[in-house]
Amino acid sequence: MFVEELIGRVVTHRDRFQAWGLVISILSLFAAVWVRAPTLEISIPLAGGAQASLNAGYIIALGPTIITFSMCWSIGALVAMRRYQLLAIFDTKKLEKHQELSILGPLSAPDLLPEKDKITKLFRKNRAAVFFILPVLAQIAIISTMFNDLHYYSKDSLIDSFKKETVSQLKKRALVNIDTNEIHTLDFFYKEQPESKSHYTLENSNLNKQCGMFYLLEHLNESVLTLNKDRRELRKDLLDINPKCVPADFPRFTLFLNTWINLLMFVLSIVLAIFGNRLYSSKRVSLDLNKSRQERLISEDSEK
Repeated sequence: MFVEELIGRVVTHRDRFQAWGLVISILSLFAAVWVRAPTLEISIPLAGGAQASLNAGYIIALGPTIITFSMCWSIGALVAMRRYQLLAIFDTKKLEKHQELSILGPLSAPDLLPEKDKITKLFRKNRAAVFFILPVLAQIAIISTMFNDLHYYSKDSLIDSFKKETVSQLKKRALVNIDTNEIHTLDFFYKEQPESKSHYTLENSNLNKQCGMFYLLEHLNESVLTLNKDRRELRKDLLDINPKCVPADFPRFTLFLNTWINLLMFVLSIVLAIFGNRLYSSKRVSLDLNKSRQERLISEDSEK
């Protein structure tokens, strides 16, 4: 009964890891696709009818950290599984073949499986790729997007320009994407912000398409009591359009801090992936099991 209980715990922790690992991998893939097509915006309902907006900016700022800590959480189940595996091997005199396979896992390292079982090896490698490689690749996509596509713009400068322009000029400006500035590579590592009071966006035409109208409407709403007739009509037209600007809800970055944390999390995720893959394959346990079996056989021969 003691052996079966240990085996049950091994299987439970392995299944727990596989469930969490699959969820994390799917969400990591979703995050990687999201930053490459960043127009998606999700509203999260809060207490009192309020809503919080979740957009690609949060993925860039927090994605690698969340993925890495999620990997730590799921691999914790593998660490627990390893402890029960070792208990089952060293505290038991003899194990049946099916018990050994349950302890190591049907898709474990092929020490107890036929060497020519290519299908088993293939599925084991595919699972390892999903559980350990996919989250790392997702972080590469997120960090690559951060360095290549993250731009900044000045909301204050944009509002100041609105104050100086005529209604006809504003109508033309409202239909044009906002001007954004590229962040230089060194800025990521040394600057808190590229410029004072910077706002961030991704250089994507669809993402910034209505931001000119959005900020113009925001400016007109703030000065609604002092607007002349033409500007009131312009405001009414914009209210009918109800423009959306995803970058307006991007989180405020501390540029160098977010960059260093993302890179640190990426390196940590590689270490976790290597460590987790070794635990999941059960190679060390398989070697210990073979060693224990040989010692038992030698002991039995000496007794004879």
